[in-house]
Amino acid sequence: MNIEITNFTPLQSKGSFQGFVSVLLTEPGVEISGIAVHEKDDKRWLQLPAKPYKKPDGKTGWSYLISFREKKNYQQFQNATLEAIDALQRQDRRNKTNGNTSQT
Repeated sequence: MNIEITNFTPLQSKGSFQGFVSVLLTEPGVEISGIAVHEKDDKRWLQLPAKPYKKPDGKTGWSYLISFREKKNYQQFQNATLEAIDALQRQDRRNKTNGNTSQT
């Protein structure tokens, strides 16, 4: 699965939330924005874009806007995206070390 990071916005939070990422699936050329990146206890995962709705009991529920029919495909997408984020962050660190700056 070929994935390009088109935007990554890291955020500092007290919880597991680490920021948002936008990715381009190079085949078939689909961009997905608003993917939340989480990390807790050395585990990392993605939360696909979702919209809130009010449940009958008054609590907030979430309806995912994108889903994978097979869990293995989602896991493959998640692994490829996290690897692409890691590669982007390594490149940013190298650029800063060499005196270059980049904006993603």
